[in-house]
Amino acid sequence: MHYYTWNIGDYSSHASHLNPIEDVAYRRLLDKYYLSEAPICSDIAAAARSIGMREYQSEVEVVIREFFTQTESGWVNKRAEQEIAHFKGKIDQASRAGKASAEQRLNARSTPVQRTSNQPITNNQEPVTNNQHKANTSVASRPTPARKKVSLPSDFAVSSRVSAWATEKGFDRLSDHLDAFRRKAELNAYRYADWDLAFMEAVREDWAKLRGNGRAGPAPVAVPDGTIKCETCGTRTRQFTGRQCDPCWRGVVNPRVAA
Repeated sequence: MHYYTWNIGDYSSHASHLNPIEDVAYRRLLDKYYLSEAPICSDIAAAARSIGMREYQSEVEVVIREFFTQTESGWVNKRAEQEIAHFKGKIDQASRAGKASAEQRLNARSTPVQRTSNQPITNNQEPVTNNQHKANTSVASRPTPARKKVSLPSDFAVSSRVSAWATEKGFDRLSDHLDAFRRKAELNAYRYADWDLAFMEAVREDWAKLRGNGRAGPAPVAVPDGTIKCETCGTRTRQFTGRQCDPCWRGVVNPRVAA
């Protein structure tokens, strides 16, 4: 041991009666005991020489006989033996904990996860450890946070994403669809998390009413009653496409005329 606890009060209560030479001898004997972690040799003269106090052999003998116990192994100090045993116990405990930690890390790196039949390991693929599997599972199981719904952006326009989708699905006249979509969205204060998807759905559902019985044309325009008469059926209505009411433009019998 290169370090041991020194209790000043305890030492003073046991060694205050020693003269200065005896006090030095006691301190040196304790230092030698802790440093070697072994009893003081049985030969008093040799013990005095080992701590550099050959000329003070009598003082050394007084201290040894008072504070040490003679055994077959040499002069033993009970308190020092307890401190050394405690120190060695802590060293052993730390060593066992270090070995256990090293074994756990080794097992974590070397233990592969059981593979399923449709999950082969290629030559260039390293086996996945249990810790990696747990980490991947933890990340994959986290729910994706929901996107916040927002109002229609002031600069909303037909994006390349929407254009590609419309081309694939066979939809055209996107600018007309966009005008109708913007008007309806602003009028009803719609809020969406993905405005491109909302616009694509509006095109698919024909919010602009550009498709009717296979025909295409401008969106119906709302007008007050009595200002325009349908050129086909002669009725006056709020919805007109060009100079026709909406049912006539779509080729449907106007219910008001049929009645």
